[in-house]
Order: sequence, then C-alpha cells, then structure tokens
Amino acid sequence: MNYKIVRYEKHRNKDGNITSIFLAVTVDNEQGDSTYYEYWLSEDEKNMVIKDEKNLIPILEKVFAQALLKLEKEIENKPQPPLIASEEEKANLLSKIKVSNINKKKQELKQQTEFTI
Repeated sequence: MNYKIVRYEKHRNKDGNITSIFLAVTVDNEQGDSTYYEYWLSEDEKNMVIKDEKNLIPILEKVFAQALLKLEKEIENKPQPPLIASEEEKANLLSKIKVSNINKKKQELKQQTEFTI
C-alpha cells in the first residue's frame, strides 16, 4: 500500500487563531486501485494538534485506516469486466436471425416514430 497526504490545511480567523484543520489523503495498492479521503478534525482533535503537532500522528493513522476501508469497499463493489462473446457464439446468434424479421421490425419502428412526431 502507498499512503500520501494530499492536503493538510490549518484554517485561521482574522486574528490568526486556528479555527479548523482539514486533511485529505490517498491510498493506493499495487494493482492500481486508489481512493481519495477527506477528513475535518473534530474540535477536540484540533485542540490536541494545536497543543502539540505530534498529536496529529494518531489522527492521521485513523484517517488512513478509514481511507483503506473505503478502498477495500470500492474494490469489493468494483464492476467486473464484461464477458465478451467468442466469434463462434456471435456466429451462432447471427445464424438464428431472419432478415425478414429485421425488415418487419424496421417497418414497425418506422410506423411508431411517424405517430410520435
């Protein structure tokens, strides 16, 4: 796994006091799957970080764990590649199609569109 801090922002008011802290991270695996995760620190977390920057480490570990869970869920729900019919399967289907039925359906469709215009 690869972990990266994309954004670490300390938002300040006009007096220069930190009002909020924002983190954004990415997590990616060796298979090319990745995710982006954003997190606003709670008031308590923000105050702990203001007191000592080292307090950000366990918060970052939690944020990366949340990002990792998100990535695992995305991978689990990832659509599978389509099943592609072989040339033999396509030829078999084509052999069952009747040109007369295609022309009949074409006429039906043409009549339907004449009424909807």
